Amino acid sequence: MNDLSKRSTIRPGNIISGIGFWTIFALLMGFGLPILIHSQQGDWKFNYDKSANTAFFYLGLGLFLWLLLIFLFANNFLFNLLRKRKKLMGLRSQGKRIKATVIESHIFERNKEYESVHLVLEFKNLSGSMVNFELNLSDSKPEEHRFDVGKPVTLLVDEESKNPSITLETGKIGFNKPILNLILFVLLVMIIVPIGLLTYGYLYESNGYGWRYLSFEHPYILAPLFGLLYVGILIFIRKIFIKPSNTEWLLLHGKSTEAKIVSSVATGTSINDQPQILVVVEFEDKGKTIKADFKRIYNQMDLISLNRGNSIRILYHPENPQIIEPN
Repeated sequence: MNDLSKRSTIRPGNIISGIGFWTIFALLMGFGLPILIHSQQGDWKFNYDKSANTAFFYLGLGLFLWLLLIFLFANNFLFNLLRKRKKLMGLRSQGKRIKATVIESHIFERNKEYESVHLVLEFKNLSGSMVNFELNLSDSKPEEHRFDVGKPVTLLVDEESKNPSITLETGKIGFNKPILNLILFVLLVMIIVPIGLLTYGYLYESNGYGWRYLSFEHPYILAPLFGLLYVGILIFIRKIFIKPSNTEWLLLHGKSTEAKIVSSVATGTSINDQPQILVVVEFEDKGKTIKADFKRIYNQMDLISLNRGNSIRILYHPENPQIIEPN
């Protein structure tokens, strides 16, 4: 059987670097560009011939947009991170313990404090099928060789949830520090920029007319509008294009079987020059031939193995065999 079920290896450091780059780009385009354009315009950009009510309307509109932007970003990224951590912490007392064995262990980063390790674990799921589970962790005691190949480990799982969590029993449940720092940095920028714009504008642009210098074209209003656009795009992509997978549920409850590849075609999406492939397979379930498909990122070197007729190990939903994942 061809080893096609493994995920393409994309280093977390590369992902974080990419997220960091596009975050800085979005900040520069969303906040920096309106400020730059505004700064290059002459005094004609200000229209002081407006009522106090109109001036306060623009002041309130900008405040509303900035608060909405901060709330949406914090709720979808920072608070979401906190909710996931709380859910994993709950597994300490309420999670089911499952024994697993390390079948692969690769160190992808090493420093004085810890080693970053990619593990592949094998365990018997709740349906009695042997499955593989991959995860990355930071090993602060590598000298103990706790995660060498062949070593037993204990998993904590949430067996009742429709979107269950799986984590190791040992070790601390912490945050992804680079991601957390990036989120906090963006929130700090979202707080500092409007304060800075209002302070600078009142001191150097108002000319004694109070808030009458504000207008719809002022970066105090345009910048949060651009920010809302970028955050909206991120939320849309996450909810529509990056739909929640069935991987964890199938790992715990799915049935394992060997399927035959019917076809494979690139979807046009790629990550780090590694293409996403739509793979159509056939397998037997309760005397019937089932045809189903899945999408996955594969290394370029693995594409030659995705030929028609090749075998692949999959997990499928016992009640809806159209839901499958390679394993």
